[in-house]
Amino acid sequence: MTTSDNWRCKAMTTTFSSPYHVTLGPPSGSYRGAYINLDRHPERRLEIDNQLNALGIADRYIRLSAVDGTSIKSLPDGKSLPVGMSPAAAGCFWSHYLALEKFRSANTCVHILEDDAILTSYLPQIIDNGQRERQFDKFDIVFTETFVGYNAWFLRRYKKIHNALLAKRQSVNADPSFAVIDITSDYMATTSSYFVAPHAIERVLATFKRGLDMGPRLPFDLFLCQEASQGRLKIGCIFPFVTIIRLDRILQSTISTIDTDAEGHSKLAAALLRYSFFVNCDFDGYAKTWLDAIRAKRASRKPDRQLEVMTEMLGFVMSDDFRTF
Repeated sequence: MTTSDNWRCKAMTTTFSSPYHVTLGPPSGSYRGAYINLDRHPERRLEIDNQLNALGIADRYIRLSAVDGTSIKSLPDGKSLPVGMSPAAAGCFWSHYLALEKFRSANTCVHILEDDAILTSYLPQIIDNGQRERQFDKFDIVFTETFVGYNAWFLRRYKKIHNALLAKRQSVNADPSFAVIDITSDYMATTSSYFVAPHAIERVLATFKRGLDMGPRLPFDLFLCQEASQGRLKIGCIFPFVTIIRLDRILQSTISTIDTDAEGHSKLAAALLRYSFFVNCDFDGYAKTWLDAIRAKRASRKPDRQLEVMTEMLGFVMSDDFRTF
């Protein structure tokens, strides 16, 4: 078998839990959570509070005042900022550690949330049911959404899982099924929303602390990626995604300079790929502004016949009509 064949087989291998159904209703479990919020962003605190109140789970969450990298001269452990590590990235790393540390002795799942997330009504039942049915036992961290990248094989695999779970609906208005997908070898980035089962809290805290004691030398999500790739963390992700980062927050101000900002378009494309796996994905409503911006950018480019064919073939490769060979 060639190297490329080995890579292809690895890319197409998927491990996931038995799909489990979630029926919406009053939250009944006991999980706890914290959301991370900078003091200088009270509007984001209000947004998250409103969402938690609407879901009837505000009493399960505490607010963690984030470590503000823009104002700190030294880290919470008294060390100086490592060379090459941005203050914002160091503050983010410490904030996640301190948020989970609040629940060190918790005997239940702990949900860590950043303040730029959109929550769905499925979130409480996903955690409650998954904990009750022991869906999380083999994972250290389970994300409720993740960065999906640009690799066509990975996207094809995720799409097949996503579509299969949505297809289990008995009717158009029925609730979908969900599954915990093992993304240990695929995880690349994002820490917007994840939970840690009680059996893994001490282990995960120790991992976070080890990363902090080393500097930290990497942004938080890249550190998690490193730990997973080296076999020290087992990472899962809920499919379909039950949270998502607000598109305007991912892009920040790039939408206002979308006509000239190549990096903004690139972030936008990645964000829309990620958003496509959200259980409440709405391309014709919420996401239309950003989707139209990408289409307009493509339409303004000089015609490229090779690119057109490549795009068309990649679409075919990702469809159900394609067969691996």
